This record gives sequence, C-alpha cells and structure tokens, in this order.
Amino acid sequence: MQFIRTRAVGRTTMLALALAVAAIAATTVTAAPVRKSDVGGEHIHARAGMSVKIKVRKDAMKGCNLFLTTKNFRWAPEHASGKHVRGEGHAHLFIDGKKVTRLYGPAYYLGELAEGSHTVTVSLNANNHASYVHGDNEVSATKTVVVPAATSTQMK
Repeated sequence: MQFIRTRAVGRTTMLALALAVAAIAATTVTAAPVRKSDVGGEHIHARAGMSVKIKVRKDAMKGCNLFLTTKNFRWAPEHASGKHVRGEGHAHLFIDGKKVTRLYGPAYYLGELAEGSHTVTVSLNANNHASYVHGDNEVSATKTVVVPAATSTQMK
C-alpha cells in the first residue's frame, strides 16, 4: 500500500512540475494583451508552447508577402467556423489594428501598403474563431513594416 501512495505523490509532483514548466514556456512566447475575439470575447487556453512568428518580405514584383511559422498548432481550413478541436484552427490578420482577413495557411500576399509605418499582427484562433491564449496574452505576433515614399517596402 505504501508503494501505491508514493507513486501517486510522484505523479502529482511530476504534474505540478510539468505545469510550472508549461507556464514558464507560455509566458516567453506571447506578449500581446488579449483582444476581443470574433465570438464575443471567448478565449481558449492554448497548448503549451503554441506560438506564431511573422516574417514580411518584399515581393519580387510589388508589395510584400507574409510568412508564418507556428508551433504546436495545426492549420485546419476545412474546420473553419466549426467545433473547437484542441490545437487546430486558423489565424486572423490585422493591419494597423484593423482586422483584414482570416488566414488558412502560413503564406499570404499582403499587396502594396501605403507610404508610412504599418503594424502587422497575426493571432492564432480556434476553429470557432475564439482566440488562443496563454494566461492573459493572446497567441500572436506583430511586425512593423515601413514603406518609404519611394515605395520600396522595408521591414524592421
């Protein structure tokens, strides 16, 4: 009987340690405060380590392209606007704080942006459009894009 009790305490300790490590990892991959989601402010706690990174590159012809790298997330355009399935969904694209579109994969042509500085933000969202969050921070990434008067797009 003593052996069983010791194993149970060991499992509890391991679970507490795993949760502590997940909490530390989660706070290092997100920094944006939670924004109101498309489904009335609903949010879903993300898998540990879920993250998104943004790269914006000048397009060879004109404008620029957006490239996303995600971790612990599966793109699921076939389930958009459906039931929540843990760890899958789509993204929402915001330019200068205004929602532009949904993203169903890791690449998107942004087109030509007007002269000036622009904030490009991408948030990861569940199939039902709820924002994925780690604590009080949404799983998102932001990049500043500067378009000078000469129309050559530069990234910061």
